[in-house]
Amino acid sequence: MLIADARLVKNAEEKLINIQEVSKQLYDTNFRDFLYCPTPGCPAKLLYINSDRAHFRTWKYHAHHERCDYHSERRWVDHDDQIEDVTVGFEFQRRQIALSRAYRATRFPEEELPALKTENRTELIVQKPTLSRRRRVTGVQTKLFDDETLQGLMRKRPPLRRKFVSMINSNDIGKHKLVMGFVQKVELIEDVAKITLLESDKEIDIVFERSFTAESKNSSYLNKFAALQHITDQNLEIAFVAIGEVRLNHKTNRFEHQIFFGTDFRIEDMDLLALSAKMALDGME
Repeated sequence: MLIADARLVKNAEEKLINIQEVSKQLYDTNFRDFLYCPTPGCPAKLLYINSDRAHFRTWKYHAHHERCDYHSERRWVDHDDQIEDVTVGFEFQRRQIALSRAYRATRFPEEELPALKTENRTELIVQKPTLSRRRRVTGVQTKLFDDETLQGLMRKRPPLRRKFVSMINSNDIGKHKLVMGFVQKVELIEDVAKITLLESDKEIDIVFERSFTAESKNSSYLNKFAALQHITDQNLEIAFVAIGEVRLNHKTNRFEHQIFFGTDFRIEDMDLLALSAKMALDGME
């Protein structure tokens, strides 16, 4: 997770510094091992990443406090894996299948709801290789894993538990859920938005915070939420499904669902980039 600020704790003093105040030389000589999560009291250590888009990142295996804004459930990624596993390969395909199924359960409950308890099994869509006269042609790799490896991965991964908005309760706080509902309101906030979902007279706020905007993989999703606001303002019933962490906002006393990756939510079974492109072609009519 990419972070823009850090607490410098050194010589019994503590102060907040921004990524723009840090250079590689300064980090190596004065800041290394003394940077912590910007949330007061959070024990997670940070390191400085010197790149085109410099940022702080949590040390591997360090955990943020459960009430910290940067806390996330790392059980989705095994300790030997990289965070990229969430957005590519097996885990990515698994999440996309889950989102599509959740959309159908939201839009067509009469055909999907009976299977809610058993449909979380992971499936891979495998394209059968074709034969040519000269040699066997597969094109892009057609199978990600052999059967033994695939079965092992399926056993290791917890199921993507999904819930309608009306089913979210205090037991879900701090856990990753696939939340399902309908868009009631979209409030644009800088280059992202806060989305209010409604289902059976219950609401939850979908939020995209610094952990989302600072992640380089999400850069193409920034400033695209106006398309969703536009179709919502037309009083259309928009089905929305998303994977993220449930939490309780203690200021508003409302449940929130924090999204970490742009590929982890769908609008009418469309990715936000696809929706934005479609609206642009239609001239936002």
